[in-house]
Amino acid sequence: MFSHCESLTSIDMSGFKTREALSFENMFNHCHKLRSIDLQSFSTDKLKQMSGMFQSCESITSINLSSFKTEQINYMSNLFSNCISLEKINITHFDISNVEDMSYMFYNCSSFTSIDLSNFKTINAKDMSYLFGNCYLLKELNLTLFDTSNVISMKNMFFNCSSLISLNIINFNTENVQDMSYIFSNCLNLKIIDVSNFNTHLVKNMSGMFNNCTSLISLDLFNFNTYNVIDISKMFYFCSNLLYLNMATFFLYQVEKYATIFDGCYHLNLTIASDYCYKIMDTIPDYVMVNEII
Repeated sequence: MFSHCESLTSIDMSGFKTREALSFENMFNHCHKLRSIDLQSFSTDKLKQMSGMFQSCESITSINLSSFKTEQINYMSNLFSNCISLEKINITHFDISNVEDMSYMFYNCSSFTSIDLSNFKTINAKDMSYLFGNCYLLKELNLTLFDTSNVISMKNMFFNCSSLISLNIINFNTENVQDMSYIFSNCLNLKIIDVSNFNTHLVKNMSGMFNNCTSLISLDLFNFNTYNVIDISKMFYFCSNLLYLNMATFFLYQVEKYATIFDGCYHLNLTIASDYCYKIMDTIPDYVMVNEII
């Protein structure tokens, strides 16, 4: 409706009747100069689509969504993506139990330092790719109620969350995930990433998974099932402080892409079953200490 109204700075929506509306997709997309918007008069009882609603509203600092009812909504991809001036937003009342697509929802919300998602129940979510990607000032996340049992893609989910100092994902159910590429890439300040409960039996892409996690010291990947993995390139690229890595349980028979997996891992002591990982043995740099299990 107002998509690409790039000179719009303010708008009065108080007279809008939205009771029958099914979609607000891209409603204010690329309204670059819009500074604030009050939508408390909106009725959203029948709404099913909010994708891209505020995408690239680069100047917006506040959004009042207090009246929004979201229990019918299926799509929230790109909802706030590229809202680079938005420092906080209250969506604690959102019911997202029917949302399937959350990809890019908060992508490049680069002014966020925290976001309260403690009430988010994501039981039907299938796509969480780039969900918090490039939220580089984000310091904390509460994902305790996240239900990821139906998620297929976690690609770049926490990409460049470089200010995160801790991340509790022990409750994540990943039994249906196929793509974990770059999920933690560039999480520069995470010293611990507990993925010991991850079920990876369907995962095909693990490329760049821990790419440039420069504070990471150790990883427990003992439960990783890698039978179906095709791409493992840059998985540990420039994990420059990673000291120990046990890949004795890795089976990489299907792998096709495996360049620069360990490049930049200058202090790594690696345990690996060479018979099961024979394709990648020649890619291991000389400075990596290798303990082969035959």
